[in-house]
Amino acid sequence: MKKIIITGVSSFIGFHLAKFFSRNYKVYGTLSMKFNNYNDINKLRLNSIVGSVTFIEDFNLMNHNDIKKTISNIKPDYFIHHAGWSKSYSSFDYDLAKGFNTNVIPLSFLFSSLKESNCKGIILTGSSAEYSDGEIPDLETDICYPSMPYGFVKLSQSIYAKQLSNQYNLPTRLARVYIPFGPFDSPNKLLPYVINNLYNDRPSKLSSCTQIRDFIYIDELVKIYEFLLLDLTNQNFEIYNCASGKPLQLISLLKLIAEEICKPLELLDFSSIKTRELDQKYSCANNVKLKEKYNVIGDMDIMDGVKDYLNFIRKNNF
Repeated sequence: MKKIIITGVSSFIGFHLAKFFSRNYKVYGTLSMKFNNYNDINKLRLNSIVGSVTFIEDFNLMNHNDIKKTISNIKPDYFIHHAGWSKSYSSFDYDLAKGFNTNVIPLSFLFSSLKESNCKGIILTGSSAEYSDGEIPDLETDICYPSMPYGFVKLSQSIYAKQLSNQYNLPTRLARVYIPFGPFDSPNKLLPYVINNLYNDRPSKLSSCTQIRDFIYIDELVKIYEFLLLDLTNQNFEIYNCASGKPLQLISLLKLIAEEICKPLELLDFSSIKTRELDQKYSCANNVKLKEKYNVIGDMDIMDGVKDYLNFIRKNNF
């Protein structure tokens, strides 16, 4: 059985990647601390993949020897690098130093160690925050001027990864992810917050929610990663937008969710929070490159994903 190392498996996307790939691969998932030190949603995620994923505890991205030893011992066929520093990602309070220390600097250690171990390639999780603000869907070939520090760090990661991919001749794919949602999502994110309040007949304090965003259901997203993994047999470095490519205004989506679970729209208070002046008004992907190459995106309606998510919540009292 082929082996994959996935970093950051306590996170929402990292957990789903580990769960998905464990069906057909031997998955090793890195944790930044001991398993028993996790709690809340992170612990729930990890508990649900115990037995199907081998955990690598206390994995330190800044420790060159730790990275080299782990990769040398496991000799993974593939490496999915998802871990990084994302706290306050939508704010100017984002810690640039921690961002570079976890997202950018470790890449040289990773690429050199993976090359020495004859790894077939690496997939890195990028972000829609790398793109400039605009009013049309983002293309992978766009010149990027991120508006927030987090986007600057992720773009730096992308640029450095391309350089290292060429230096070590290691096939690399960058997944620029937009807004994923689904089971085991963080409760403080918009959709889980609103859905939980609706089910409990509590009002949700919201801004005007006029922003336009590109959501993708997590089951669709992990399938994209699988195709990116298969694409590693091709040329060295490629970027792919990972999104539905179907922009939605937040207010419209939240109203559809309320109607789906038969709750009054009055529970959605769109006037209690002031919209941040610098908040991006439009963020959507042009995913034609991915659709033309793999035909894996675009058919799933966003509400199909929402219904699946709601069904999970009902069944699990989540």
